[in-house]
Amino acid sequence: MYDRPISPDANRDEITQKIKGNYHKRLHIIDSSNEFYKIRHLIKNPDIIECAILFHDIIYDPTSKTNEEDSANFAENILIKR
Repeated sequence: MYDRPISPDANRDEITQKIKGNYHKRLHIIDSSNEFYKIRHLIKNPDIIECAILFHDIIYDPTSKTNEEDSANFAENILIKR
């Protein structure tokens, strides 16, 4: 699908800024990542799953009805930059 691995490291500052202010979001990403690492070796393209874990709730506003779409758009913009 991609000619090179997906790497959120290239956009670490922008990603960190989105996660930084939300303690729950950080814990959720850490917990999800820890669970994923238990089975990472079984997945054919683990980088894609890792990005999904990182980006799936990256935009969260409790009053918004477009969080999923906003998260997808943010992820798309980051990944296109790579």
